[in-house]
Amino acid sequence: MATVKDSHIAVLAVLIVVALVGSGFMTTGNFITNNPTPHLVDVAAISLSFPEKLDKTFFIGSATLANYGAVSVSNVKYNLLITQAATGAMVWQYEDRISLQAGETHTFELPSFDIAPGTYRAKLRVDSAYDYNEQNELNNVHEVEFTVTR
Repeated sequence: MATVKDSHIAVLAVLIVVALVGSGFMTTGNFITNNPTPHLVDVAAISLSFPEKLDKTFFIGSATLANYGAVSVSNVKYNLLITQAATGAMVWQYEDRISLQAGETHTFELPSFDIAPGTYRAKLRVDSAYDYNEQNELNNVHEVEFTVTR
Protein backbone atom coordinates (compact mmCIF):
# COMPACT_ATOMS: atom_id res chain seq x y z
CA MET A 1 0.00 0.00 0.00
CA ALA A 2 1.28 3.46 -0.93
CA THR A 3 2.20 5.79 1.86
CA VAL A 4 2.00 9.55 2.05
CA LYS A 5 5.78 9.59 1.62
CA ASP A 6 5.49 7.58 -1.64
CA SER A 7 2.86 10.04 -2.92
CA HIS A 8 5.15 12.99 -2.15
CA ILE A 9 8.03 11.33 -4.02
CA ALA A 10 5.79 10.70 -7.04
CA VAL A 11 4.59 14.31 -7.06
CA LEU A 12 8.16 15.55 -6.71
CA ALA A 13 9.29 13.37 -9.65
CA VAL A 14 6.49 14.74 -11.84
CA LEU A 15 7.41 18.32 -10.91
CA ILE A 16 11.08 17.71 -11.77
CA VAL A 17 10.18 16.30 -15.20
CA VAL A 18 7.81 19.22 -15.90
CA ALA A 19 10.50 21.72 -14.84
CA LEU A 20 13.12 20.09 -17.06
CA VAL A 21 10.86 19.99 -20.13
CA GLY A 22 9.70 23.57 -19.55
CA SER A 23 13.26 24.86 -19.17
CA GLY A 24 14.34 23.36 -22.47
CA PHE A 25 16.97 21.07 -20.91
CA MET A 26 14.91 18.01 -21.78
CA THR A 27 12.45 17.28 -24.53
CA THR A 28 9.76 14.72 -24.96
CA GLY A 29 11.82 13.31 -27.84
CA ASN A 30 14.81 10.98 -27.73
CA PHE A 31 17.54 13.48 -26.97
CA ILE A 32 18.48 16.18 -24.50
CA THR A 33 19.01 19.71 -25.70
CA ASN A 34 19.19 23.25 -24.36
CA ASN A 35 16.87 24.41 -27.16
CA PRO A 36 13.18 24.38 -26.20
CA THR A 37 12.19 23.90 -29.86
CA PRO A 38 14.78 21.49 -31.23
CA HIS A 39 14.33 21.84 -35.01
CA LEU A 40 17.29 20.42 -36.86
CA VAL A 41 16.99 22.54 -40.03
CA ASP A 42 17.36 26.29 -40.42
CA VAL A 43 18.20 27.54 -43.92
CA ALA A 44 18.54 31.28 -44.46
CA ALA A 45 18.84 33.83 -47.26
CA ILE A 46 21.77 35.97 -46.08
CA SER A 47 22.62 38.48 -48.79
CA LEU A 48 22.26 39.68 -52.36
CA SER A 49 24.88 41.76 -54.12
CA PHE A 50 24.63 43.54 -57.46
CA PRO A 51 27.01 45.90 -59.27
CA GLU A 52 25.70 49.42 -59.69
CA LYS A 53 27.32 49.91 -63.07
CA LEU A 54 27.16 47.57 -66.02
CA ASP A 55 30.37 46.87 -67.91
CA LYS A 56 28.54 44.97 -70.63
CA THR A 57 24.92 44.44 -71.50
CA PHE A 58 24.50 41.56 -69.06
CA PHE A 59 24.03 41.96 -65.35
CA ILE A 60 25.54 39.50 -62.85
CA GLY A 61 24.90 39.42 -59.12
CA SER A 62 25.72 37.09 -56.25
CA ALA A 63 23.72 35.51 -53.44
CA THR A 64 24.57 33.95 -50.09
CA LEU A 65 22.55 31.16 -48.49
CA ALA A 66 23.25 29.39 -45.20
CA ASN A 67 22.21 26.35 -43.21
CA TYR A 68 22.30 27.24 -39.51
CA GLY A 69 20.78 23.87 -38.67
CA ALA A 70 22.36 20.76 -37.16
CA VAL A 71 21.74 18.52 -40.18
CA SER A 72 22.65 18.80 -43.85
CA VAL A 73 19.91 19.50 -46.38
CA SER A 74 19.72 18.63 -50.05
CA ASN A 75 17.68 19.77 -53.00
CA VAL A 76 16.43 22.92 -51.23
CA LYS A 77 14.54 25.15 -53.64
CA TYR A 78 15.42 28.85 -53.81
CA ASN A 79 14.28 31.61 -56.13
CA LEU A 80 15.13 35.18 -57.00
CA LEU A 81 12.59 37.69 -58.22
CA ILE A 82 13.59 41.08 -59.61
CA THR A 83 10.93 43.75 -60.06
CA GLN A 84 10.87 47.41 -61.04
CA ALA A 85 10.93 49.44 -57.82
CA ALA A 86 8.38 52.00 -59.01
CA THR A 87 5.77 49.68 -60.56
CA GLY A 88 6.43 46.23 -59.09
CA ALA A 89 6.47 44.79 -62.61
CA MET A 90 8.47 41.57 -62.86
CA VAL A 91 11.75 41.97 -64.75
CA TRP A 92 13.48 38.63 -64.18
CA GLN A 93 12.95 35.44 -62.22
CA TYR A 94 15.34 32.59 -61.46
CA GLU A 95 14.80 29.32 -59.62
CA ASP A 96 17.19 26.52 -58.67
CA ARG A 97 17.99 24.04 -55.92
CA ILE A 98 20.97 23.80 -53.58
CA SER A 99 22.42 21.39 -51.01
CA LEU A 100 23.98 22.79 -47.82
CA GLN A 101 25.95 20.98 -45.13
CA ALA A 102 25.08 21.65 -41.49
CA GLY A 103 26.60 25.01 -40.56
CA GLU A 104 27.57 25.85 -44.17
CA THR A 105 27.37 29.32 -45.71
CA HIS A 106 27.60 29.39 -49.51
CA THR A 107 28.04 32.43 -51.77
CA PHE A 108 27.56 31.94 -55.49
CA GLU A 109 27.21 33.93 -58.69
CA LEU A 110 23.74 34.26 -60.15
CA PRO A 111 23.15 33.65 -63.86
CA SER A 112 23.62 36.75 -65.99
CA PHE A 113 20.65 38.55 -67.48
CA ASP A 114 19.99 41.65 -69.54
CA ILE A 115 18.63 44.63 -67.61
CA ALA A 116 18.03 48.28 -68.50
CA PRO A 117 19.19 51.17 -66.32
CA GLY A 118 16.75 51.86 -63.49
CA THR A 119 15.88 51.11 -59.88
CA TYR A 120 14.88 47.58 -58.93
CA ARG A 121 13.89 45.39 -55.99
CA ALA A 122 15.35 41.90 -55.62
CA LYS A 123 13.84 39.22 -53.36
CA LEU A 124 15.79 36.04 -52.62
CA ARG A 125 13.78 33.25 -50.98
CA VAL A 126 15.24 29.92 -49.78
CA ASP A 127 13.07 26.87 -49.03
CA SER A 128 10.53 28.54 -51.28
CA ALA A 129 8.66 25.23 -51.62
CA TYR A 130 8.33 25.03 -47.80
CA ASP A 131 9.79 21.53 -47.77
CA TYR A 132 11.38 21.92 -44.32
CA ASN A 133 9.89 22.68 -40.91
CA GLU A 134 12.56 25.09 -39.70
CA GLN A 135 13.69 26.59 -36.44
CA ASN A 136 13.33 30.09 -37.94
CA GLU A 137 11.10 30.60 -40.99
CA LEU A 138 11.59 34.38 -40.80
CA ASN A 139 15.17 34.31 -42.17
CA ASN A 140 14.22 32.66 -45.47
CA VAL A 141 13.82 35.94 -47.38
CA HIS A 142 16.34 38.67 -48.12
CA GLU A 143 15.35 41.79 -50.07
CA VAL A 144 17.39 44.67 -51.47
CA GLU A 145 16.78 47.67 -53.67
CA PHE A 146 19.44 48.62 -56.21
CA THR A 147 20.00 51.05 -59.06
CA VAL A 148 21.65 50.18 -62.36
CA THR A 149 23.41 52.79 -64.52
CA ARG A 150 25.42 52.39 -67.71
